[in-house]
Amino acid sequence: MSESGLPLAAHMVEAMDAADALWDGYLSPAFREGLAAGIGEGRARALYRWLSALSGLGRCTPGYQGLQAARFSGDAATAPVPVAPRPGRHDRASSLLTALFLREEGWSREAAEWAGYAVGGWRVDTLHEAEDSEEIGGVQWRALQRDLFYGMTGAAGLPLDTLAAHVPAPGVQLACSGAVILADRMAAEGGELPAAVPPALADLGAPSGGEGDPQVHAAALEAAFEMEAPGLLLIGAPEETEAAFASAEVLAAKFGLDGFFYALPTQEALDAAAERVLGERRRNLNGMGTLEQLRLDQADTTDPRMMLRQLTLVTRAVIIDAAGTAPVPAPRRARRLPRAVPPALGWLGEHGVPAVLLGTGLDEGERDALFEAYTGDPRTRPRRGTSPRVTWATAAQRRSRAA
Repeated sequence: MSESGLPLAAHMVEAMDAADALWDGYLSPAFREGLAAGIGEGRARALYRWLSALSGLGRCTPGYQGLQAARFSGDAATAPVPVAPRPGRHDRASSLLTALFLREEGWSREAAEWAGYAVGGWRVDTLHEAEDSEEIGGVQWRALQRDLFYGMTGAAGLPLDTLAAHVPAPGVQLACSGAVILADRMAAEGGELPAAVPPALADLGAPSGGEGDPQVHAAALEAAFEMEAPGLLLIGAPEETEAAFASAEVLAAKFGLDGFFYALPTQEALDAAAERVLGERRRNLNGMGTLEQLRLDQADTTDPRMMLRQLTLVTRAVIIDAAGTAPVPAPRRARRLPRAVPPALGWLGEHGVPAVLLGTGLDEGERDALFEAYTGDPRTRPRRGTSPRVTWATAAQRRSRAA
């Protein structure tokens, strides 16, 4: 039984259905391309739906079933076999059991353990941790768990022997864990992802009475409207938060995204801006955070919720407000922007996320370096808007990723 009250096998099938819906209409093209590298899109889709189903495998454990039996009937004796006194973590059990069964199938240790990580978000040592029978059950439980494992493998249409040595790139592994958790959560909650309903472009972009240069505002909007694919828009004026918000709204609507995320360099800056930004009730604001929250390479890989947050960011435009960072006087001018800005731009560009960066006092070389970080192409030269404070570019190799 799952927490939704459905039989566990039914929950796992629903997770596969959720994975199909996510693959078709929600996951970033970059994620799908990364997972398909070396195995093809059809097999990658089957892999994702299989992993999503197996995220529920750890629910077939003594402690978890005992808790659910007590919850729905008040009688732990309704579990299929006697329960253990210690519940353990069902997500950790999913990781452990998946890796264990794949090792029995002849998968390499590295391949088995990345798949185990994807289904539960835990790094496990299958040879040592499988001995913890109190957590995952004994012989009777292992038979039930194997039935579910092979049943879902067949339902997903995944030929196990063809992936026995396949290990995706580390970044793909991290994103995959988040995508699997999202599918499992959708199945557990019995809900659907909210459809993005962006406002009409004609309704966007008008200044709302805030401070700023009308020329900069107009140039930022013009650049956002001109973008044929997600790109980076740099506004080199510290007071142009209004222009950044307006252009981010245009980008979100243009590419069918679920609003935008507003990031600042530090928690202190975020705290200072939160009351102002939230008080203005900006439409389409879908979150605020720090630059570090945009860094996939800095995420806590032991916390699946971090992976889920990283995944949901690719459905939004992103504003990085680094203009509040004061320029460093000469000769210590090397760091005008926080160190986290280029890596964050690299992650956003890799996943085809449109970004608006507020930065001030940057020379041409520094601007070019930021666009190179986003596009991944040193040959990219940004276009200048009708205001000299506005520059923008899209990455040619990412044009196919426009929604």
